[in-house]
Amino acid sequence: MVRHLAGLGHRRIAIIRGAGQNFDAAERLRGYRAAVAEFGLEADAPRPAVADGQVVILGLRPEALLLRGKGQGAFTARVEEVVPLGSETLLTLDAARVALTVRIDGLVVVSRGEAMEFAVPASGWHWFDGTSETRLT
Repeated sequence: MVRHLAGLGHRRIAIIRGAGQNFDAAERLRGYRAAVAEFGLEADAPRPAVADGQVVILGLRPEALLLRGKGQGAFTARVEEVVPLGSETLLTLDAARVALTVRIDGLVVVSRGEAMEFAVPASGWHWFDGTSETRLT
């Protein structure tokens, strides 16, 4: 199924697998992970266990946001500010009214107001408790 969906151009594909002790569910997860790796897709990052009503914060480091080509990003953001620093460029983005900063290696030629697409690999997701701001695992 992942191969079929990736062949249609889908980049974010979830899995419903069942109980972990079930052999079929374990095989389904193994096949899913293999296909995700084969097609260079990002599997969703595991989310921490939280209580109902608990506020959590998703932290993203500037270098974790990856610039993608048109139609290949997980989300679109509008460029608010461009800061060329020689070996890298910092962009301040507006992603649905959420301010983000992205660090891109090298010089990026982009104009304020331009829409760009980005992805964030699961390895770049960092979850924190919204009250204590301690990292959740």
